[in-house]
Amino acid sequence: HDPAALLGLRLKDLWGDDVDRLIRPHLQAAWAGQRTVYERAMNTLQGQRWALATLVPRRTADGTVSELCVMILDVTE
Repeated sequence: HDPAALLGLRLKDLWGDDVDRLIRPHLQAAWAGQRTVYERAMNTLQGQRWALATLVPRRTADGTVSELCVMILDVTE
């Protein structure tokens, strides 16, 4: 896939309504300035995996959240 093709797409466009509903509260909290950590199941070509996601807001000099640093770790046992 071409990464440039992802620009402008919404979460629900990429992963569907169910994932959008699950992730949206975490994204909203992160965009409001709160570091957020959550765990969720992910369906992959290799089967179901468990992911631990951390969303860290990055701020401009005036304190405005300008971007999110997203780290996702596969924690499947």
